[in-house]
Amino acid sequence: MSKKTIIIVICFIVVIAAGILYTSDTFGVSASNIEKDARKSHKIDNTWAVSKSICDKIGAMIFYNDSRDMCTTSIYIKREGLSFGYFFLHGGAINGVNGVFDGILEYTLPDPYAANGTVLFSLNFDRVTRIQLDNGVNITNISIDPNNPFIAVIPTNPGSVTLFNDEGRIIPINPMH
Repeated sequence: MSKKTIIIVICFIVVIAAGILYTSDTFGVSASNIEKDARKSHKIDNTWAVSKSICDKIGAMIFYNDSRDMCTTSIYIKREGLSFGYFFLHGGAINGVNGVFDGILEYTLPDPYAANGTVLFSLNFDRVTRIQLDNGVNITNISIDPNNPFIAVIPTNPGSVTLFNDEGRIIPINPMH
């Protein structure tokens, strides 16, 4: 075989391999492009604000309008094995009383991603100021702005998870159905 033929065969193999990887959903979205991807996928207006929490395995966002009477969530995960980037897992509009949910919602990731943690989100009408994680050995506090909606990725097996508002009251967490 000539050198030119070998180069053509190698290029052909590389193109085929790249095509297989691309079509097998191996490439996700980079951490810096998750918000852009979510806005495009859910058709979220650029005027809506976002609160986001992105860690090494989960990227989570809550988008909301100025009056906080409408919101949309979007959760991405990193897959194990041969994959790159974050992949959409769950999201959409959240509705409650009069179209707005109240309180703190907890989204537990389904198997096989449950070991990556859970996601807490709220429009923060309860004015949460901190999330306290207590595993019996260490206490970790996550500060929250009481004036804005929030989303927080909680690691697996954090022990007790307690939310406090600006008056020091404990705010309950509601599982998302």
